[in-house]
Amino acid sequence: MKKFWLLFALWLGMVGMAQAAMTCVETSRIKGSLPGSWHFDITCTFDATPGTAVGAIPTTAPNGRSMSIMEIINQGLIVYNFSIIPGATGPTDNSDLQIADSSGVIIISASGNGLDVIDNATITSQIMGDGQNSDRYPKGNGLAWIPTVTNNAVNNSSFILGIDTLQP
Repeated sequence: MKKFWLLFALWLGMVGMAQAAMTCVETSRIKGSLPGSWHFDITCTFDATPGTAVGAIPTTAPNGRSMSIMEIINQGLIVYNFSIIPGATGPTDNSDLQIADSSGVIIISASGNGLDVIDNATITSQIMGDGQNSDRYPKGNGLAWIPTVTNNAVNNSSFILGIDTLQP
């Protein structure tokens, strides 16, 4: 009987460690008229597991494109605006967004400009960077960017992350 309870406790612990997943794909890109001006839309969709979800801004070019979003941003462009557009089924109201690069440098802090920034029905724009260097206008640094969303409890929800760039 002790063995049963031990196995049951281990199983409960493993179930409690489940982490949500988030898939992010490029859904549009528009080249602006100013040098280096681009608008990218990245649709991020959560799986059926509620909780903290980690995704990745695409680093491979979609079909028909020669460069990925990150390859374009990493040409030294600055990001002057991030925006959030809730999907048809939006995430939990007031979910938090953090974006960090693959080395862990924070671009948008979940406790700063990313706090409660995801609304499940309203577009949120004019989100500035506020990372470790207090850089309001982050530049591509050659690394992948990783969005993490916390406090979402709506399964299979989605949002669009908009990124606007300019050449410095």
